[in-house]
Amino acid sequence: MIDPGATIVAMLDAVSTASTPGDAWAGVVRAGTNNGGTIPDELIHANAAQEVAVVASQLRGIVQRNPMPADLTFFYFGLFAAADLDSGEERAGFYVSGGTSAAPQPIIDSWRDLPYFPEDRFLVSPLLEQIKVEALRGEEFYDFFDYAMMFGAAAMLAKFALRELGITKTLVVGFDSGDHLIVG
Repeated sequence: MIDPGATIVAMLDAVSTASTPGDAWAGVVRAGTNNGGTIPDELIHANAAQEVAVVASQLRGIVQRNPMPADLTFFYFGLFAAADLDSGEERAGFYVSGGTSAAPQPIIDSWRDLPYFPEDRFLVSPLLEQIKVEALRGEEFYDFFDYAMMFGAAAMLAKFALRELGITKTLVVGFDSGDHLIVG
């Protein structure tokens, strides 16, 4: 039985200590397999730098159109189950927002705790979409992919997209269901 919580902690450590997107993704994959997950080759060999560039490009546009408040202390990258409007199928939901809390562990109970909440905050990631496809393949590994792998990938994408833009605010990644962790 895979423990998604323990897997996420291992993935958090891998992403937090990595100096490149490739190293971070290799660490996420290693944490997943070391904790009992079976990861398809197309995910194992994902081009992390290219995936980060896709997200960084979108993030750059969002920040240009929606300047950060001067008192912003952290960015929050949120994950949620989105629905394709045409097909109704579940998709990977990913967005950027931010808060002004000075607390070392910001409390994020709702969007009201995130005063930086651009209307056009949504990000599209081919990597997250691939992970969602794997999650939807079967119930047995749904939590592993939709929770652990989704977190690891989002943490890697957010950390290095912010770095690519030269943004050094605290990074928090989490799920709209409430679980979130500080990545750096």
